[in-house]
Parts: sequence; structure tokens; C-alpha cells
Amino acid sequence: MAANIIISPANKSKVIVGKLLTANITFESSDMIMSTNVSFELTNSVNLTISNTDFSVLNNSKSFTVTTKLHISENIKEGDIVSFLIKPSVHALAYGFKEQTISYLAYDVDRHSLNIHFDQTVVDALTTDEPNIPPNGQSYSLATALVTDSKGNPLAGEPITIIGGFAANLDKVRIFSSNNNVQSEIQKKSLYGQSSIDINTDKYGKLEFYVYPSDKSQFVFDLQARITGATQFVHSEDRLYILNDDQGDPFNADQQTLAPPDILERQGDKLTESDGSSTFTALIDNYEGESENDSILFFVGGKYAHQQFLTGKKIYNHGYTFQLPYNIFPLNKYAGFSYIIVTIDGNISFSAGMDIMYGGGSKNQPLDNVSRVYDMCTVYSSFGYSNASDLVLYQGASIL
Repeated sequence: MAANIIISPANKSKVIVGKLLTANITFESSDMIMSTNVSFELTNSVNLTISNTDFSVLNNSKSFTVTTKLHISENIKEGDIVSFLIKPSVHALAYGFKEQTISYLAYDVDRHSLNIHFDQTVVDALTTDEPNIPPNGQSYSLATALVTDSKGNPLAGEPITIIGGFAANLDKVRIFSSNNNVQSEIQKKSLYGQSSIDINTDKYGKLEFYVYPSDKSQFVFDLQARITGATQFVHSEDRLYILNDDQGDPFNADQQTLAPPDILERQGDKLTESDGSSTFTALIDNYEGESENDSILFFVGGKYAHQQFLTGKKIYNHGYTFQLPYNIFPLNKYAGFSYIIVTIDGNISFSAGMDIMYGGGSKNQPLDNVSRVYDMCTVYSSFGYSNASDLVLYQGASIL
């Protein structure tokens, strides 16, 4: 008599350390209808726990499928074997079923590869009732991550669960897999009492989606991501700030709650650099409710100057200093210099402004104290770029 046991994930598959898997096991007898006294036991588990371990045929049939949960141990290391034994009962043996050991190879995820990066960290807040959706919506940011194992190998087709970060504002945005197709919206689910989304990595391990603000307000937005059912959540690499494109020059006095900034190198209301330096020192006073990792964004003439900092841990108790490039200012023209502070829980406070005229004298050069994030390049073979199979993939220290 021919009898088969088919399991998914298949024997000798690779599994992630700590992951909760759903296993589907099908028992097939090609020759005879199995009676209800046929049963199976999952036993001898190594480096995992199994939710349901005993199964019996419920109806007379040639095939039946059962589902159970496999929780891979978190206390193992990459390369360890995970296994269990499928043990047929005496009646099952009579139908030709045999004991079968199922083994998996454990591997670990590079947690840092789950850091989602926004290609634009500041986008315009909505000021009209026009829908901000693909393909015509103008306020959005591309979010990406390249998810890999601990050796740098891309994890293709891996489900990723995403929730809000410090400020759980996922309900203030809409998520799309394409910025050209409104039908590509990713529907939200509920997890831990807040909204979540699930997205699979592509065949190259890349996670990619577009974040479109939908709420007409200014707010800060960040994300947390994890391998679904496996790893702990990892915060996004940076935050996304949804701010008015023009805060006004100066800001609306009614919303100013912070002292204006100061500039160490200024002479009165003039700023001129004579020694050729490319940066100046901005000074900000202590403020109420300050905490480590608050964000500070600088504005010139009421417009975002593309200068963003985290407050970090204070060494002294007399405020904060930041190095900013002179070229954020127009030449020989008064401009309002101001900032906003976004607290870790998403509250936004506005400063008063100071008028300053920059008279030139600095040299233009890239700043050496700025963290830069670059997308991994795509390398093709000599066969060209028309076929994705011609991609040359990067794995660890090797190019394949």
C-alpha cells in the first residue's frame, strides 16, 4: 500500500530563529480509504515547540490535512538543526505510513536590515481637499529596506509586519505599493490596538512602498517593522515630517512658544565668514519638556532649510549647538532664521525667528558630519538590463 506524508514548510527548509510558523501536514493513502482509528503524533521535538501534536482521521477518506503551529526557539543560533518526528499509530502503519523525521536549518535575520528608510524625510502637509493619492498626489515619500539574513543574503518573499513607531500615526497616512496606481493601496489591519500593514519583500529581498499623508495637519511619522511572527520590531532609520511648505516669515506669533535661535559667529544682524569655513554654529536654548532624541528642524524665510538634527544626550545644561552650512541663507539679503522642535511623541513646537543677513565668504564643500544613506546600486551582467534575471546580486562580501 502506498502512503505519503506531505508537509509545508518542506523537510530541509530554512527557518528563522524565533519564528512562529504555520505547518500544514497532509496524510495520503492512495490505495485505501482510511478509517477514523488512524492517528499520528508529532514527537521528539528539538529546538521548537508544537501547538498541536496529536491528529486523528475525522472522516473516512483517502487524504486529510491538519494544521499546527511551530514555534522555533529563540535560544538557538544560526546553523542549529530544528526537528521533530511524525509517528504513525499502529493502525496508520497498517496503511503503509512510516515514521518520518522533519528537519529544518535555523538562520538569523540581520535586524538592522529591517530599518526602513524614507527617501524624503520632510513632505508637504495637505492644505486643500484634493485627494493626495497616486498618480497625481504630490506629497509622499518612498519607504524602502533591503531585508537580509545575518550573512547579507536577501530574504525573498518574506512577510513583513509594519506598525507605527514613537508616534502611532499610521491612520494619518495611506500606503501604496506603487506611486502610479491608486488600486495598489495596502489595506490596514489591527494589531495591538493600532493599525498595521503586512507587505512581502520582493524576490530580491527589497521592501518598498509609498507613504501618502491623508490627514490635513502637521505631524511626525515613523514606523516599526519585523519579520511576521519572528523578530522583535525595529524602528525606522529616520522619521517622516509632514509640515507646511511655508510656515510664514516670521512664523505666526500665536504659535511661537520657543525662543529664537542665535548664531555664534554673527556680528549684530550680519553674518560673514572670513576664514573660509563652510559652517556656522547655531545655538538653541533649553526648552520645556526636552528629552533625548527630540528632532530639531531649521527654517530660513519660513521654508524648511533641509537641516535636521536629533537633540541627543546633553553634556552641558546650557542648550544645544549645531553646525549648519552658510549656504542655507540667501546672499546679502535679510532672512528669518527659525526652527521647530518635534518631540519623541510627535508634538510640534515653533520658535520665534531672528533676522540675519549673510554677506558671503564661506567655501562650498560637502559636510563631513552628516549621515548619508545611499541605495544599493543595481549591477547588471553584460547581457543588459531588459531582463531581471541578468541582475548581479550582492551577497555578503561576494557578488554573484
